[in-house]
Amino acid sequence: MGCVCTPQKINYSEIKVNNNNNIISDSKNLIDNSTSENPTFKEELKNKFCHEKLSKIQKLKNNLNINEIEEKLKHKYDYLFNYPELEEEVGEGLKKIKGYISTKSLFEIKDEREKFWESQKEGDIKIWNELRNICDDESITDEEIKEKLDSLEVIPLYDSINICIDINKNVYEIPNYCIQNPSEYNLAIQSDHDRPSQDDIDVNVSYLKKNFSIKMSNVDTILDVKAEILNMDEFKKVEDNCISLFYQEKELDDNKEIWNYNINNDSTIKLIVKDNK
Repeated sequence: MGCVCTPQKINYSEIKVNNNNNIISDSKNLIDNSTSENPTFKEELKNKFCHEKLSKIQKLKNNLNINEIEEKLKHKYDYLFNYPELEEEVGEGLKKIKGYISTKSLFEIKDEREKFWESQKEGDIKIWNELRNICDDESITDEEIKEKLDSLEVIPLYDSINICIDINKNVYEIPNYCIQNPSEYNLAIQSDHDRPSQDDIDVNVSYLKKNFSIKMSNVDTILDVKAEILNMDEFKKVEDNCISLFYQEKELDDNKEIWNYNINNDSTIKLIVKDNK
């Protein structure tokens, strides 16, 4: 005669809870690795686990004060946080955002993404890592994103992951270039998004067989550089339309600023003076 198994009593105290009363991953491991052969036991344990999480998420949604959250947004008025937006939307579901124009190559954007993710220290690092995984995974479905956010006890503020809030009301802001690739590229120009802070630099000028230096600001235009040169005694009789400036074999546009050409302190530009006619 086989032995009769007594149904195992569920000990919910085994489900570990952290200091914020949030169920942690050990709880799920306890369920999955349980030695109990009683399917009812495992099912009830799973239901308890899921119910606790969903209750906390629902409570967060019910008590969500949009004005309070918006006050915590660091980048609400920071136009440099996102690249300039277009009217058309790109992506689907929680990864749908407005398209944007990039003045940088995709390689440079990927480098910016890396710098952004590595610099995020406020809030829960685990949540930041999972949000990064969601953004990087181009094949992830909207349902999978929702499941991940639920497991993290995180909700999106405006039906998009660009702004998320966790159960402790920490805010996670993600720039558009980390969520989707650019809709358009315009590598011929650079925008205020890239504009550096003003800095004084010494620019070396090569003319015929001699060199001289002029002091400029990195945000001065090429026309400003020409004016500075024409103000020197040697060039006062030269018409402004008779000089051209080159850097790395490329003629410089009068309307561009010095930084547009990556001209830095002690960089050397070439001056060519045409005959006055």
